[in-house]
Amino acid sequence: MRPRRHEPNTPPSAGSPYDALTEDRREATPSSGDSSDALGLSPRQGEVLRWVAEGKRDGEIAVILGLSPRTVSHHLERIYRKLNVETRTAAAMAMHTGAQTK
Repeated sequence: MRPRRHEPNTPPSAGSPYDALTEDRREATPSSGDSSDALGLSPRQGEVLRWVAEGKRDGEIAVILGLSPRTVSHHLERIYRKLNVETRTAAAMAMHTGAQTK
């Protein structure tokens, strides 16, 4: 008999380190469309950038948004290109600066 695979959008067993992250997912509010639009980002890229600005790592963002860590990494690569930055910190700063100027 084959072991059952964990479904990506179902939370792991209770008491796991991901419990707090899935709680974040339940409490997640959509990113403000204004700031992601102003920066030229897609709505999903805006969500990813919002969580980066909150200090979450790729794996944590993946759990919160129900994505794979690799997908989060791809979103970040595109965000960096669109914002013309090279680091997470610079991207988060661009988000805050862009949101404040509007």
